[in-house]
Amino acid sequence: ANNVEVEVLIGSENAEFTDGQGAFVLKDSGVAGYLSGLVDISVGPVDAGGRVGLSINGTAGAVSESITLNGNDFNIEFQTKDVFEVSVSDLSLNIGDFVWISGDVSFSSQYSIDALDANDQSQSVSVSSFAGNGLEIFWGQGPARLEDGTINPLATGALLSDANVGLIKLSKDGEDKYALNATGTISIVGVNGLTVQGTASVQFNNTGYKINEEVSVTGSNKDPITVKFEDTVEIKDLKVTGADLDVLGQSISGDFSFSDNQDSLMVYGSNITMQLGSDGAGAVLNEGEGVILLSSGGAAIDFSGQLKVNAPGVDFVGDFNVISNTTQGPINYKDQNDEDKSLNLEAGPYLRVDGKEVTLEVMGQTIRGNFSLELTEDSVTGSSVIVVLASN
Repeated sequence: ANNVEVEVLIGSENAEFTDGQGAFVLKDSGVAGYLSGLVDISVGPVDAGGRVGLSINGTAGAVSESITLNGNDFNIEFQTKDVFEVSVSDLSLNIGDFVWISGDVSFSSQYSIDALDANDQSQSVSVSSFAGNGLEIFWGQGPARLEDGTINPLATGALLSDANVGLIKLSKDGEDKYALNATGTISIVGVNGLTVQGTASVQFNNTGYKINEEVSVTGSNKDPITVKFEDTVEIKDLKVTGADLDVLGQSISGDFSFSDNQDSLMVYGSNITMQLGSDGAGAVLNEGEGVILLSSGGAAIDFSGQLKVNAPGVDFVGDFNVISNTTQGPINYKDQNDEDKSLNLEAGPYLRVDGKEVTLEVMGQTIRGNFSLELTEDSVTGSSVIVVLASN
């Protein structure tokens, strides 16, 4: 279901639920399933334009069904009948429409700090703060979890678990402003064919001040968490340094930063390294950079870099691209600000390495054209081999 509209009750307030998407099963006694969408008012921890989830079981009993949605296995599970729940936790905090913090978040009483403004003038600023361990931070289209604490099957994005959080809040022009430093273990939620391992850091600052403060976890003997920003320019940064991605069974390592751009969930990669095949008879892409577009259907990837073949007397000269589409449909994404970050890929799933107008040097001979490298399995030995396709 797409573009669903419904009126829901959050607390004691009526809210219009729009732009809903989800999946249901129809049974003899009713309907059961999940929806995720936007609300049009600010209620409790949810801001106008924020996302909430609905869990609905209008059947006469328990439901346990599995369907496929955009290439992902989608489980619809209810233990009891007559369920209509809004997935909004009173312990969730939306930080600048960038990330959501889930856990026991309670701010200190007001106190004053010295902070520098854009002119490097020291200002006494009234703030409250929070520090915590073992929290969850979610970036993407959520909420990340349903009311019962299970992962929302409609959520798409990055989830940081066991996060350490340092947060400062102040009021400016009648609005809450935040300075946030956090770290945690990252995982990808709701994206078919893509996993990630690594430690992520989150930085957010829209206070308009340079801040350098330490905040301590109440009742803990752990070291305080530093909240430090050396510029007054607004920053929204979620990044993973030295992360390992698995795309359709292929390992890719590098540095990755996350951005919600044009209502799309984008990941920008740098220092990319990918080993295709074995060390002795494979190829390595080095010094790569590019983009990943995340969606509930999967991931679309385009990285460029230098290719080195691990075979005697064989070498490529020129730029190559790692092209992958783990979704089952074509991808046509246009970045309005940077054409190099646009994607136009045929339907997947696949992963290959493409080089256009590059040179292949083999046994003293030079061949120029377009080449594609794909990893496949030898039908006789069962070992992995690289197939090179040439055209033009």
